[in-house]
Amino acid sequence: MAFNAAEGSQLPVPAGAGYDLFSNAEYVIQPGCRAVVSTGVTVALPPGTYGNLTSRAGLAVKHGITLLASTIEPGYTEEIKVVLYNTDHRRAFVVRPGYRIANIIFQPYSSA
Repeated sequence: MAFNAAEGSQLPVPAGAGYDLFSNAEYVIQPGCRAVVSTGVTVALPPGTYGNLTSRAGLAVKHGITLLASTIEPGYTEEIKVVLYNTDHRRAFVVRPGYRIANIIFQPYSSA
């Protein structure tokens, strides 16, 4: 996979079936709210491939953080941003630079 990272951003690292994505800025996600979290990363997808963003199990179990909007379309060349949602109704969650915030798994597709 051909990843590029903006200055101060961390390149994704292999993890299981895909790659871990990291935040490159700080965010406070209030209870019941969402944040669009910057990664500073772009990717050139191979032909016939799309990216599937998935939640990190540890964030979901320990902090109630889940992911919304999970598909990176073929041909998308902008920065990958991750929409995180705080399902906890009592505690805010702080995302710091360098936090692992999501996984991206690359999958083949066929068009009819």
